[in-house]
Amino acid sequence: MRMLFPLAGLLLALVGIPFYLEKVKPNRWSGVRLPKTYADPAVWYAANKVMGQNFIIAGASIFVLTLAVLLLAQYVPSLQTTRINTGILLVALAGAVFHTYLAVTRM
Repeated sequence: MRMLFPLAGLLLALVGIPFYLEKVKPNRWSGVRLPKTYADPAVWYAANKVMGQNFIIAGASIFVLTLAVLLLAQYVPSLQTTRINTGILLVALAGAVFHTYLAVTRM
């Protein structure tokens, strides 16, 4: 259970890789799905490349920071690791989604 947060970060980074490498074709199930991304394949790939990069960065950040919190908890037993790691996860995800949104609105 303790490794759930670092594993979630690793999974998020792995999910972002195919989008960053532009391997995911326009579809109805995954990626940035907006009218402008459906209308133009070039916009689809550009938007999803940004999303993939953001997911890789967020996932790596989640992995490293939550692992650091778990290691620190060995020396500070009263540390609220679940709350801190939940905060790290939510802030990183929100940042990735917000930055993707800003980038797509400028395309």
